[in-house]
Amino acid sequence: MLALLLVMAGPWRYGFAEAAPENHVLTGVLNATLTETPGARPNAIAAGNVALVVESRTENGRSWFRLLVSDGSHGWVAAAPENLRPAIIRPVIDPFLLLEHNPDETPIEASSQIKAGSETGQVLGASRQSQPPSLEAMRIPERINPAIQPWLWLKFGESSGYAPLDWIAIDWDSSIASDGSLVTALDHLALHGMIRKPFLAPVANLLARAAPKRSAPIYILSDNGAPLRRATSNMDWTLPEMLVRQDAVRDGIDSLIVYAAPDRARLFSFRNGDASPVNILVEEDRPFTSRVETRDLDGDGKPEWLLEVISTYGDGYYSRLWILAGNSVESAVKFTAIPLSRSSGERDGDMEAAWWLDPENRLWIGRAEKRRTTGSCLRYEKQAVVPCGSQRSFAVAVLAGDASFSGARQRWLEWRATVPAGIFPVGEGSDLRWIVGRPFLDKDSARAWTKQQADAKLVFWPAGSGDRR
Repeated sequence: MLALLLVMAGPWRYGFAEAAPENHVLTGVLNATLTETPGARPNAIAAGNVALVVESRTENGRSWFRLLVSDGSHGWVAAAPENLRPAIIRPVIDPFLLLEHNPDETPIEASSQIKAGSETGQVLGASRQSQPPSLEAMRIPERINPAIQPWLWLKFGESSGYAPLDWIAIDWDSSIASDGSLVTALDHLALHGMIRKPFLAPVANLLARAAPKRSAPIYILSDNGAPLRRATSNMDWTLPEMLVRQDAVRDGIDSLIVYAAPDRARLFSFRNGDASPVNILVEEDRPFTSRVETRDLDGDGKPEWLLEVISTYGDGYYSRLWILAGNSVESAVKFTAIPLSRSSGERDGDMEAAWWLDPENRLWIGRAEKRRTTGSCLRYEKQAVVPCGSQRSFAVAVLAGDASFSGARQRWLEWRATVPAGIFPVGEGSDLRWIVGRPFLDKDSARAWTKQQADAKLVFWPAGSGDRR
C-alpha cells in the first residue's frame, strides 16, 4: 500500500485532449440530496455544483446518476440528462498506476499495480466503499475528510483498474474557459459551491494567473492559531487546490481560492470583487477545508465566512473553525480561529467536535473526549467572538442518536427542513456516539420544547472551551 499511495508525490500535469463519449460531468447539483441507492433515504447533501458521473440508470421513468461531487460528497441523485457535459479524464501523477482489483474485495496493499496505457481514460464505474487516497488521509475521519471517496474504475488504453479521484483531472468545455475572464469562465462551467482540485483543470491557468504574486501582502497564521501577523509573500502561487464560490453578494467577500506550495504551506486567498484579496498563509501542516458556511452574523449586510480547516502533523491531525468578517479588506482583517477536533494518533488524546449555527446566529460547539462531553455557545459581536452568557451548563434536546456520524446525518436530513438542530458528538463511557440535537441556553425553554417533540429527551452538557490543541 505504501508504494501505491506514495505516487501522490508525483508532479501534477494539466493539458487538453479530445473527450471520450463515455465520460460526463453533471452540473446543477449544489444542495441536492444524495442517496446510497436510487430512491433511498437521503444520506448527504452536495456542497458543490459539479460532479463526475460514475454510473447511471433509469427507474420509473426517472434518470438517476451516481456521482462523485466536487466537494467530496458522493451518492445517487435524480437529475435532468440535459445537465450532462462530455468530459476528459487524464492522469495527474507520473507514473500513473492503477490498482488491479476492486478495493471492495481485495485490500489495497494486497492488490497488484498496472501502468496506465494511454494519456486519456474512460470511467467504467466506482467501488462501493470509500477509501483514502494517501497514507496521510488515513489519519483524518471520513466525516471531515472530503478526499475519502469511492475509488474510480478506469480504463486507459487496454489497461483497466482502480484509482482515487485525487489522481486524475477532469476537463470539460476547456476551449471556452481557456480565454477571457475568470468570472466568465466560472459561470460558464457552473463552478459554484466547493470545488476540489480534480475539477479545477478547465480553469487551472486562469486561477494561477489570478494568484497573489511575490511581494503581495499576506497575513501569516501560525499552526498554534496565534493572531495573524502581516508580511509579504516570498513566492509565486501557481498551484490551485480548491475553489469556494458563493452566490453573488452586493458587497463583501464572495469567493475563496486555496493555493498550495511544494512543501506543506497553503495560501487562502479570499476575494472581494476587484478589491485586493485577503491572503492568509498557513506555513505548516497542509491545511484544507472540509466545510464552509456563510452567514451575516452581525447584520451589516456582508456575510461572515466560517470554515472548518483541518491540518495534519506527525501521526495526528487537528481542526479549527475559522471566522472571517465579511467586511474584511486587505488593510483591515478581522479573523478568529476556534479549536475543534484533534488526534495525536493515540486514542487518549482524541477529541471530536462539531459546530452548528442556530436560527439566532448563535454558534454552538459540542466536544467529546474520552468519557466527557462539553459544549460552548458563542456570539459574533463587533467582529469578535464572545460567550453567549455565563452559563456553567447547557441543555440539549436530543431528537435521535447513532453510533456513526453518517447514521446521525441521515436522521438529521429527515428534520432539517422543519426542525432546527445540529449534529454533535457525545462520549458515552469509552464509546463515541453522534446525536441530532438542539441546544438551549435556558433549561425551562429546553424542557418545554422537548415535550413537543416525539421521543426526544433532554441531556445537559457542562460548559467547556476545548482550547488545547
